Amino acid sequence: MKVFREGMLFGRYHVDFLGPLQPSRPEGYRHVMVIVEAFSSWPEAIPLRAIQAPEVAQALVTQVFSRPGAPYSIVSDQGTTFESQLFKEVLAIYKVHKGRISGGKPSSNGKVENYIRSLTGQIAVLAGEQPDNWPDLISHILLAYGAAVSTVTGFSPYEILFGRQMRVPQDVVHGIPPTGFPGADGLQRYPAQLTDRLDKIHRLVQSNTQSAATRMKSHHDKFSTLTYFKHGDMVSLYNRRRWVGKTTKLYAAWEGPYVILDLLNDCIARIEEVRPVVVSPRRSRPQSPKRLIVHVDRLAAVGSHLVDQNGQWLSFHST
Repeated sequence: MKVFREGMLFGRYHVDFLGPLQPSRPEGYRHVMVIVEAFSSWPEAIPLRAIQAPEVAQALVTQVFSRPGAPYSIVSDQGTTFESQLFKEVLAIYKVHKGRISGGKPSSNGKVENYIRSLTGQIAVLAGEQPDNWPDLISHILLAYGAAVSTVTGFSPYEILFGRQMRVPQDVVHGIPPTGFPGADGLQRYPAQLTDRLDKIHRLVQSNTQSAATRMKSHHDKFSTLTYFKHGDMVSLYNRRRWVGKTTKLYAAWEGPYVILDLLNDCIARIEEVRPVVVSPRRSRPQSPKRLIVHVDRLAAVGSHLVDQNGQWLSFHST
């Protein structure tokens, strides 16, 4: 298992979509673009009518980059919106590096996937008998999440950003601990005090996050076996497809064979489908073999005795 190193505030955003949901009235929103800042876990959730590249790019610039600023990198899946030329050009303008997770491994983007799971459940509970008013609930859900103390960092996302606890409705009744704001006479000292407090908070967040990541990796690796591949190895790919109106149990879960072209790191491989060159009478040239970037968890080694010289299965054929 490979873990990200949380280095700095607003250094990396994780982004994905929730939806489609029931269209809201009267706006007609059906999707939510969810963005989570990696260091603080501060969330943003932006309702969208569609998840086409122009609308997504505009929302990202006007509602995210224009406020806290552009990050150094953004991590997403390999969806067509994020892989579009327009989206890449917008990121290039802001000098944002585009990272992507391996296909079929959503847990690689767990920072945002976990929040989407929570957001989905909270919307379902709060919307009740009026599911078309879900956009009105998002701001309240974001407030609660921003004020909640994380068991990983030991601080709320709001406190990591601003150096003090968020004032929420319950504080009107119970009050909120003083933050030590110096008032008008000590306004000149406040920036230095705030900088010192944020520095201490961020150091603790880095330490606590690293400890939690180490524990998670240790637990994961204890129950998993890592197979080491090399360039040229023949492998099969686990690809449990979903067919509309059909049960996946009747279809082969493994397909291939594929050959490993390159290992991007210990967990990610670039593979190419192995198949004989067949020239169709309707095509002027052979169709290019399929290439994928996948997590090694989805690969299994194939013995040379199972395929012929053209790379075709001898014992069975994939579906």
